[in-house]
Amino acid sequence: MFQKACLVLIIVLLTALLMSQRSQQGVHAQTGPEYRVVNAEIYVGPDGKEVAGGENAKFYGTQDALNQYGKNGWELVTAFYDLHFQTNNTRELHLIFMKR
Repeated sequence: MFQKACLVLIIVLLTALLMSQRSQQGVHAQTGPEYRVVNAEIYVGPDGKEVAGGENAKFYGTQDALNQYGKNGWELVTAFYDLHFQTNNTRELHLIFMKR
């Protein structure tokens, strides 16, 4: 009888110990990386939008994009040119950045 009572008491205490070990704090999964495609080697107006050129246009080069996004924690993943054969054989430089 004493052994059964001790065994039941041990089981109750172990169950109470396991219940108290459960974390009360929620677990949040890490979000995936964020990607952004940025056009470079273009002319931008005072508002920052792409323009064909003009008096107030400023050249936005590759180094400008790298500096701007690098200081905000973005990493360059790749760069590629998009060629447009239909419109004067122009090309656009696209930079793909990633932020974790």
